[in-house]
Amino acid sequence: MSLAGTLSRCVRRRCAAVFRCGVVAALAVPPAVLPDIGAEHAAALVTMALSVSACSLCPLLVLAVWWRGLTAAGAAAGLLTGAGLPVAAAGLSTGPGTGGAGAVLAQPTLIAAPAVFAVMAGGVAADPPPRPPPRRPGAGEHAPPRGAG
Repeated sequence: MSLAGTLSRCVRRRCAAVFRCGVVAALAVPPAVLPDIGAEHAAALVTMALSVSACSLCPLLVLAVWWRGLTAAGAAAGLLTGAGLPVAAAGLSTGPGTGGAGAVLAQPTLIAAPAVFAVMAGGVAADPPPRPPPRRPGAGEHAPPRGAG
């Protein structure tokens, strides 16, 4: 549904017919691709989608809500890193892994999500937000309150 809403917004028409076409298009792709990849690989794709989502959106939402210093550059760097690390780990884990490295490559969210927090904070350090202009001391102390009079 969210993909269909995005598709209909990209068309820039707010009619139900465009949204319904987007729903059909979004729902037609997975059944068409599923016979080619098999059921066990489909489960891996779902896991990968959840990993990418957790690694990119969770740090963004947490920092955007509770940290006023997050900049667009830090957020963009974190989103790209959060999407790239799990996909790169999936590309590296082609076979059954053994030990800790195999476990991390199979489920990269444990390492990737904290790394994305660090990348977002580093992006802010590289591109700090602009500082507000300094407030003059004593300004407005003897002025009447706004809206009065």
